[in-house]
Amino acid sequence: MKDALTWIATNAPLMNLIFSAVVMAATVVYAMLTASLVRETKRMRRAQTDPDVAVYLEHDEHNIGVLHFVVKNIGSGPAYDLKFELNDMRMRDWGAESIQRLSLWEKGLPYLAPGSSIRTVAGAAFQEGAKDFTLTTVVTYEDADGGRRTGTFVLDFANYTGITQLGEPPMKKLVKEIEAIRRSLEKQATNDRSE
Repeated sequence: MKDALTWIATNAPLMNLIFSAVVMAATVVYAMLTASLVRETKRMRRAQTDPDVAVYLEHDEHNIGVLHFVVKNIGSGPAYDLKFELNDMRMRDWGAESIQRLSLWEKGLPYLAPGSSIRTVAGAAFQEGAKDFTLTTVVTYEDADGGRRTGTFVLDFANYTGITQLGEPPMKKLVKEIEAIRRSLEKQATNDRSE
């Protein structure tokens, strides 16, 4: 024990140097981890506050053959000053008048809240020529900090042709059942009055 203490006392400068190097290495590692954490925190904050506008086709919930043209903010932040550019629209024997008439192409949208969407009927996937219809659009918009974002979307109706639905949609079935109950109650009420 006495020899170890003597060795430490005589080599104190070397021990201080080793200890300082270990502390310095730990500080560098700590600084790198802190910088990484700051970057990750910034990415998470942006993911929680930035808009993300998507343009896509979607089947109608009541009639699977009908397609809707949808613009939706799937992000968590509001999108401002949305501009839409119709780059390419190929169609043969099939009209997409409802899409072409949208004021989006000329006026754009001033604001699209998080989770909100606009939609219009684009056409029916079973219509003659639907499989030959392709639309390419570019969307440019701003986030809350004024940063510009751009997305390009190719909508191909051929992806939706031939899709069928088995049975009736549940909501349509429910409406029919409620209507049957209403008629039954009206009939019962009419019979009660006549007695």
